[in-house]
Amino acid sequence: MSNVEKVHALLIKETQVFIKHFDVELAPTTPLLCDKLALDRTQLSKILNELYQNNAVIKINTRPVIYLSLDTKLQNKLTATFTDLATFKTAYNKLNEVNHLQKMIGWNGSLREPIDQMKAGLLYPNHGLPIIIFGPSGVGKSFFIKESYQYAKQLKVIEAEAPLVVVNCAQYANNPELLSSILFGYVKGAFTGAQADKQGALESADGGILFLDEVHRLSAEGQEKLFTYLDNGYFSPLGNDAKKIRVNVRLMFATTASRDNFLETFLRRVPIKIDLQSLEKRGTTEKRQIIDSFLYKESKQIDKPIEITRKALAFLYQHEYSANIGEAKNLVKYSVANAYTKHLDSEIVSVNTHNFPQAIYQQRSTELEQRIFIYGDKKVFEPTGEVDAKQNDMMTEHISKTWHYIEKMASQNILVRDKYISIINNMMDYWYFSIIEADDVIFKSIVREVQNIFKLLNYDGKFYNNHNLIYGIACYVYYILDSKNYRLNLEQIKNKELIALFNPEERFVGKLVIYIQKQFEINLSEMDILWLSMLVAGSKVASDLIGISAIILAHGYATASSIADTCNRMLQYPIYNSVDMLPDSTSDEIAESLKCLIQNVDPVEGLVIMIDMGSLSSIAEQVIKDLRCAVLLIDQVSTPIALEIGEQIRQKKNIAQIKEHYERMDNTPKLLFHEPADSKKNVIISTCMTGLGAAEQVKTLLNDSFTGIIDVTVLSCEFDLLKRQGAEAKMVSDYNILAVIGIDNPDIKGIPYLGLEDIISGTKITELRNILLQIADIERIKQVERLLMKNFSLTRIMDTLTIISPNKVINVVELFIETLIKADHLEINSKVKISLYIHIANMIERIIRKEPVAYHSGTNQQIERDTIFSVVKKEISVIEDAFIIKVDDAEIAYICDIIRNLK
Repeated sequence: MSNVEKVHALLIKETQVFIKHFDVELAPTTPLLCDKLALDRTQLSKILNELYQNNAVIKINTRPVIYLSLDTKLQNKLTATFTDLATFKTAYNKLNEVNHLQKMIGWNGSLREPIDQMKAGLLYPNHGLPIIIFGPSGVGKSFFIKESYQYAKQLKVIEAEAPLVVVNCAQYANNPELLSSILFGYVKGAFTGAQADKQGALESADGGILFLDEVHRLSAEGQEKLFTYLDNGYFSPLGNDAKKIRVNVRLMFATTASRDNFLETFLRRVPIKIDLQSLEKRGTTEKRQIIDSFLYKESKQIDKPIEITRKALAFLYQHEYSANIGEAKNLVKYSVANAYTKHLDSEIVSVNTHNFPQAIYQQRSTELEQRIFIYGDKKVFEPTGEVDAKQNDMMTEHISKTWHYIEKMASQNILVRDKYISIINNMMDYWYFSIIEADDVIFKSIVREVQNIFKLLNYDGKFYNNHNLIYGIACYVYYILDSKNYRLNLEQIKNKELIALFNPEERFVGKLVIYIQKQFEINLSEMDILWLSMLVAGSKVASDLIGISAIILAHGYATASSIADTCNRMLQYPIYNSVDMLPDSTSDEIAESLKCLIQNVDPVEGLVIMIDMGSLSSIAEQVIKDLRCAVLLIDQVSTPIALEIGEQIRQKKNIAQIKEHYERMDNTPKLLFHEPADSKKNVIISTCMTGLGAAEQVKTLLNDSFTGIIDVTVLSCEFDLLKRQGAEAKMVSDYNILAVIGIDNPDIKGIPYLGLEDIISGTKITELRNILLQIADIERIKQVERLLMKNFSLTRIMDTLTIISPNKVINVVELFIETLIKADHLEINSKVKISLYIHIANMIERIIRKEPVAYHSGTNQQIERDTIFSVVKKEISVIEDAFIIKVDDAEIAYICDIIRNLK
């Protein structure tokens, strides 16, 4: 390293030490840096000035001058020079103010939902909502409460001096009267020994938080006594029921018991119910971070660096802690204490497996030999160090950057397979060697299990012995297992053209996905499948992927599956899928099973269906008549015929060649050949005059409404291009254009136009229905219509809602509307539904904010209390119960107005 690099590196390190406590004695000054680097003061000053000129350091003009090198993003937000330390400290703290909860390990991982729930309870108007935390002993319930208390102070939800009063109900489990007196206080003479009035914990917590730990030990009477405060905001001390004490207290509870241990009336009054997971369920990375945090804390406690062998650290990481975080903390503390006593005079404390408690070491010695590998050098935990609570480790960051690069290429219409394959291969090479260097036994186990999946599916050695393919899939599974609680928060890939590039590989991966998900107990998203598809495309087996799909359909408990399994094993490739039909199966049941299988197989290059008797031919013909690929229907299937046809498929013959080969075979039953329907893709164009921004948003919402229900794709296009080229536009000739949807009409001859406002309001739903009837049945279209209303109204709601969840609102309002329709056979059209979604969502938020409307049109005397009013008033409980609110007559009247006036 050059002297400049040495100075900068030391400055970064010393800055981190200094800003923890802003201790002037630890400030990075010229004398301090000179002492540590043994550089001439003149030379050092020259280097510091050079770093300052290059904006690499910040200067504080104290005497002596303090030089600091911070995180680049943070440093760029600060001025280069400060007159004094106090000014810098104020500016730094303001910019570096971090949500207190983000210091908790798992805040954006396993604790993400619990933290969101806790925020909802703490930030709710007035004195918040009661919160109860469920979880086994040692998962950190008390720690979670204490961090929540600090967060509430940070956000000034409660005052800085507000109390946190903690009562452990388990200590008084055998004396409920004593617990009651501790919680609610008592007056003089309330019981023997009550010689003066005594303030209770509830009153002591006024303005702050009362935390009742092990609250299940609170007797039924004690739970009921809390009801008065929960319902009315006041309580009475023991011995004087007439005295009403009002306090402003946020209530938080924790318990190791199940919900069955509480009165239903109690739990109903505690709307925020949080479940904390055990340590083992929080994921490998979080578990390791927690272990590391304990080692850092012990290093601070003994004020010495802790050096731990990789074998000992691996043991701590892999040990299963039945008593959760508490047990992990104690094991670390014991191990460090044991090593500390043996190295009292050493500057560094060395920890190895021999410092573990003897009972645990003996108990796990065999497993230790089997599971623990030497990972390399020792790891040192410095007293000044700490764990970064972010879950995005280095691998996650690499994947995130790779995805963003892929998306950027796709957005620029770079659709060359080799370019994407190269990106994935480079990433996988880096990834693979990173894992192998760690020699992780878990990864080796995953490799074997992935190989077994290929063998189970009857793929030959060309697949399950392919190094790039097997290790690539294993690497990706390893990543998901290691970070399943905090996967990348990226949107789904929207570029359909990119997905289409890897359609053959995606169908291949689709056969593996079910087994991978079951074997490793994970869920694979569309992005995961696309990544694996690009990975497969880069392996040498990609050219061997079979395009034509094949199905054997036969009566009998295992007839079809037996023939299919035999052929697949002999052909060493999963050519055939099977449908076993019971002898008493109806035609409808057979047809439905065949439809489902064809949908899963998703044939593109052709489909062969082999049946065991002629009676099934009519069923199969009905199922395949609308397929957009060529189909061979072969009657009277047998194992020899299936093997012969399977071999043709294995040789990658196309459907016409297979047909010709079958017709040349001796003594074969006749076949039915189904010509494919028009293969042009059904498309709706989204466009607007202001450019592609709004069109892209509409495209996304429409595609979300159609996907999985109707075979139609929405593509966005510039308005000027459509207007200028009209029916001559390439998009118009390449696709079966059903309609154009946008804000302006490009006037393309022969293609209907629907205004976006008409879609939102529902006024053109009938026209859209008629357009979609060309390609789908009425039931599917109704599903799409419901999704259109939900998606578009949800977009509007998202802009205004701040307290409640838009997703919850949509689902509850939808249930409310369905209840109205069933109750009185009301005819509520699409326009009314959209208006109801928006109005009711905002109504709920107003009521929660204590801002309901008091009167309808200025007076409640003229409210029309007709049948519609009666039905709405009766069924409004669907909304009231979901959000724990009360909807009065004025609000109901406005809902009725919408139903009446927009019919």
